[in-house]
Amino acid sequence: MREEEAEIESLRADAQKVQEVALFPVSATEDVELFCRRWKEVAAKIDARRATLETTLSETPSDEYLEGVTELLKVVTTMEALLLSEDVYVTELEEMQETLNKYKRAQQTLDDHRERLSRVNADARDYAGALPGTAPDCRTAPVAAGNRRDGLAQSSLG
Repeated sequence: MREEEAEIESLRADAQKVQEVALFPVSATEDVELFCRRWKEVAAKIDARRATLETTLSETPSDEYLEGVTELLKVVTTMEALLLSEDVYVTELEEMQETLNKYKRAQQTLDDHRERLSRVNADARDYAGALPGTAPDCRTAPVAAGNRRDGLAQSSLG
């Protein structure tokens, strides 16, 4: 907005010249001063909004983070559907072996996404820690496997 300062000064000088050479009373100087006051008010509002936008953009998660979250949600949904669709009952050894292999593949899929999950969790903690008014427990380190607060141990099918 400071680029316009030279233009405003030129406008003031032109208004002064018009007032000096006018054959009748002209209030060009007052009009220019009113314009300048309003321009400064508008410029201050624009600067405040620009600062707000810059702050918002700096707090926005990266594309990599958003893609990671999207991919993890797909994996979780798929795993949930797999687990909910399976009726467990005792049957022949061959069918039980096939079911076990399916769960091992599901476990491997989860293991394959563990690094992405860790990265997304770390990014989420960084974003949460950067936000004003964030609770301190949002900035804590991840809970180690087998040491969860809910008392559930991590299971391994493989």
